[in-house]
Amino acid sequence: MDFRTDLADERLSECLKTEKVEGISSEDVNLGDTLKVTRVKVLNEKGKQKIGKDIGTYITLEIKNIEIIAEEELEKISQVLAEQLKDLIKGYKSILVVGLGNIDTTADSIGPKVIKDLSITRHLKKYAPELINEGTNEISAIAPGVLGTTGIETRRNYKRDNRKN
Repeated sequence: MDFRTDLADERLSECLKTEKVEGISSEDVNLGDTLKVTRVKVLNEKGKQKIGKDIGTYITLEIKNIEIIAEEELEKISQVLAEQLKDLIKGYKSILVVGLGNIDTTADSIGPKVIKDLSITRHLKKYAPELINEGTNEISAIAPGVLGTTGIETRRNYKRDNRKN
């Protein structure tokens, strides 16, 4: 299937319109009127082939009417996001955060903005362990730009075409 989206939940929805999909589990949780959390798990090679996503867990937070959300509701959404991320990184000692996006475009700037506000700790573990609490994850980060600003495609499994340069 030729997908026009990179989101696992949207790819799964497209496939489910025409057939049953094996190798994938999905769960939707509505948290009030504003927030929907969708977890798609690609369980095996069949699921991977069907939606073109590697085996793993993909989480989408869908926020309705974000432009008019009250500050307290936004705080609740932030807590839900934090819980989802904690669940994903459980058991990992070292984490690489990739903040893909275009800092100059409001709608595409969340990746680089998140990186800017992270507490990067990987180097501290080695050079200044006294500055961090024991048990703190090693966090590294990179904020690559998008194709339109760097000229480099950042997607995985990039296939070259057969044209000569």
